[in-house]
Amino acid sequence: MVKWTDQQQQAISLRNIDILVSAAAGSGKTATLIERIISILSDYESGTECENLLVTTFTNAAAGEIKERVRKALKEKILQIPENEHLKKQYRNISRATISTLHSFCSEVIRNNANLINIDPNFSVVDETIADNYLEDAITSVYKNKLQNKEENFLRLLSTLGYGKNLDTLSSLIISILKTVKSYPDYEQWLTKKTEESVIKDKLIFNSKYGVEIKKHILRKLNSCEIYINKISSILSGTVEYCHYEDMLNQDFDIIKNIYNFIETLNWDGLKEYFYDLKYISLPRKKKDFNEEYVDAIKEYRKAFKNSITDITSQIYDDTENIKKDCEIMYPILKEFTDTLLCVDKAYTEKKSKAKVIDYSDMEHMALKCLKSGAYELYRDKFRHILIDEYQDFNYIQEEIINQIRREGNVFAVGDLKQSIYRFRNAQTAIFKNKAVEYAKSSEKGMKLNLSYNFRSRNTILEYVNSIFSNIM
Repeated sequence: MVKWTDQQQQAISLRNIDILVSAAAGSGKTATLIERIISILSDYESGTECENLLVTTFTNAAAGEIKERVRKALKEKILQIPENEHLKKQYRNISRATISTLHSFCSEVIRNNANLINIDPNFSVVDETIADNYLEDAITSVYKNKLQNKEENFLRLLSTLGYGKNLDTLSSLIISILKTVKSYPDYEQWLTKKTEESVIKDKLIFNSKYGVEIKKHILRKLNSCEIYINKISSILSGTVEYCHYEDMLNQDFDIIKNIYNFIETLNWDGLKEYFYDLKYISLPRKKKDFNEEYVDAIKEYRKAFKNSITDITSQIYDDTENIKKDCEIMYPILKEFTDTLLCVDKAYTEKKSKAKVIDYSDMEHMALKCLKSGAYELYRDKFRHILIDEYQDFNYIQEEIINQIRREGNVFAVGDLKQSIYRFRNAQTAIFKNKAVEYAKSSEKGMKLNLSYNFRSRNTILEYVNSIFSNIM
């Protein structure tokens, strides 16, 4: 009999609360997921049947493996309790469980509810190579039309980007951005909103959307600056050398404090002037008897501190009025880029529609549209438990699809940020991170569990891997 860790047992047994499991490699993630499924299906009193489960993962192979392991585990359970008719029924009906990729689930939603969005349920999923050809043809037709009509803003866009009539680079940019934005549920509105936010309407830059993002970046850098200077202070603490570095440390702490003050008072131009006049106190000369390793460490931390301040300085690159003027000049060009992007998307959609095919992004958007058009009720009633594997690779539209069909406290998501491999398909690790923070703040929102014990690797390997990730995460 398997001896589960306390955290694994919680992941298996807890009910009526949303659970996020951060599962390190070799921590028994899949075994825990399988055991949770078996535990749910074994609970006769809950009335949960195989068809009441939605289990999603990222590949057909992984989905097939989970289904086979569930089947095997049910068979072993029946051998232990041969008189349990409920378990026998689940074993016979395991094929009714929705254990699949999310795209397979989306396909099912569309085919069963095609009438809600007026499409032919007998669609095909286009091959990626053919889809790329359709997209390139759509780009060519949009460009041709704009150039023939000598659209002024399009010509300004080309001139601004420095492409002249060589459109290849612009095409690559459009393809890249289009694929990225389509991972958002309402990507057209999202694009339009971001375009409008490029205009700074507020008198204070730090109050604009642009300024808010700059402020976030500066605050992150200031946090790093504090760490660097505190490290230096810690090295010097209790040594006779402290007095030689005291003026430098005091000034560096003052620099951090002053930048915070400018940020808090939203004084963009004041901060720009402050940086213009900023001069650093140099590191004091090394004393003969002072530890060489300490000196080298202090040099590295001070260098990192100054580099961070330089980075902050580069963000405040001009005064308020000039930045506003730049934004006003760029707005029609940026709007033209957005309009061109959406024209390409429309032309691409028309080509797919004519061929009676959809791509994987369409599958997500169409499924979401079906759910929002009323189909969500059927799936919300059907699925008592939603279990998500590889949650670190979810994107925003996939998260919204789950949100449409979830009930309160019925989502179990497992993943590992270190194993995120689908960034090229616009996976958003921020979804996992934000949920972990949310659950840590309030247990009413959900519970985060950590499966951190590795059953697979030797300590030397674990120590090496952990030392790497401790510096990059």
